[in-house]
Amino acid sequence: MPLTLSQIAANRATVTVDFAGETIHLEYAPSLVTEKTIAEAIALQDAVERSMGDAKQVDPDTMTEEEGRQNIRSFADTMAEVNTFLCRAILAWDVYEDAEMTRQFPLTPERICELPIEFRAKCFRALQSGWRLGEANGTRSSRRSRTSSTTATPSGSNR
Repeated sequence: MPLTLSQIAANRATVTVDFAGETIHLEYAPSLVTEKTIAEAIALQDAVERSMGDAKQVDPDTMTEEEGRQNIRSFADTMAEVNTFLCRAILAWDVYEDAEMTRQFPLTPERICELPIEFRAKCFRALQSGWRLGEANGTRSSRRSRTSSTTATPSGSNR
């Protein structure tokens, strides 16, 4: 059966993130996963690891105040890029602002930065796991809403 570009674009997949004793579902479009997207994700991951590594190697006794501010700015700039990436990659999620779960937490760079870095890192890793598993779990199907699930564990590896 032929496949149209709109069918490819309409396909959705889901990954899960375990955080604070809850399971969060992230919906994304496998059609957005391209070599460019993967290269961007790898570059962001490398930048975060580099900036965190730089911070760990700093000797507070010899670092100037300006060097400390520069390290913080560098990390903040990298996280701003990660936030923008997450907001583009995640189409929907079940994170809410209120206890009644009536107002979904907005997927905007201005708001997502309010969430813990650990949570955002788990979301990032879960998306990457979903991308790696895409072909094996049926997301290439032309059927709409066929989904898969991947769990990001507290250690950051996947089950």
